[in-house]
Amino acid sequence: MEMPLEGWPPSDTIANSAGEIDQALYPTIRMFSVMHAYVPTPAEMCIGNWTECSPRDVRGFSATAYYFGKILSKELKVPIGLINSSFGGTSIEAWMSKQGLNPFREFADQLRKLDESQESVRSLNEWVSSHKSITVTEQDPLRKWEGLNFQDEKCSGRVYNDSDWNEMKLPTFWEQTSVGEFDGVVWFRKEVVIPKPWIGKELTLQLGPIDDLDETYVNGQMVGRHMTEGFWSTNRVYQIAAPIVQDSLLQIAVRVIDLRAAAAFGEKE
Repeated sequence: MEMPLEGWPPSDTIANSAGEIDQALYPTIRMFSVMHAYVPTPAEMCIGNWTECSPRDVRGFSATAYYFGKILSKELKVPIGLINSSFGGTSIEAWMSKQGLNPFREFADQLRKLDESQESVRSLNEWVSSHKSITVTEQDPLRKWEGLNFQDEKCSGRVYNDSDWNEMKLPTFWEQTSVGEFDGVVWFRKEVVIPKPWIGKELTLQLGPIDDLDETYVNGQMVGRHMTEGFWSTNRVYQIAAPIVQDSLLQIAVRVIDLRAAAAFGEKE
C-alpha cells in the first residue's frame, strides 16, 4: 500500500511509472498522505496536507491508491479524494484496537507492554516538542532531504578537530555499534595518506553502499552525494577533481542520513 508510484529506485521500480507520472495531471483528484507516527492510544488528529494530483506530487504517493483513484475518476466522473494511511512493514495487529485484540491470548503480553509504555511515550513526545523541528513533508518529494540545517556544516572542513570522536570499524551496521538504533545524521571522518605521484591527479573514491543518504567531502569540498531515497544499496563511487588533491593528505568526511530501520556504511543488507 505504501509503495509510491515511482517505486524505490533504482532497483525497486514500477513498470511504466515514469510515463504515468509525466501524464498525471488530474485536478479533480486530490491526495492526502498521513505522516508516519507511533502512538500508544488511538489518535483523532494526524499530520499531512491535501495536494492536487500532478507529476510533482504523485510520484511519492501510494501507487495502489493512485491507480484506484484514477479508475474511480474515469468511471464515476466526480471529484475523488484519496487518503493514504499506510506504513510499510507493519503488522496488521498494529492497526487493530485493543478491544479487537483482547480475545487473542497470544497478544496479551504486547497489550500489557503497550499500556506500560504510555508514560514513556508521553515523555518522549514532550522532549521532541521542546526542540526545534524541520518540516519536510511540504517539500518536493525528490528534494525533501536536501538542505537540512543542523548547524553541522563545520564537520566537513579539512581542519575540523575530531580528536574526541568515537571510532567505528567499517563496513558495518551502526545498530551493532555504540550508536545503536538511531535514525538521523551521523558524520564519519578519516584521513588518508596517498602516494606522492598521485598529488595533483584526479582520483576515484569508492565507499561501497550507504544506507540511506550521503553527502561526501574531500578536503572540505563536496565530491558527490545521493540525497534521494531508494539508493541504499548503490555503491558510492565519486571522482575527486585534481585541484582538490593538493598534497599527500586527504581528509574524507561523509554525512550519512539514516531514515529508518538498519543503517549501513559500506555493507549491503
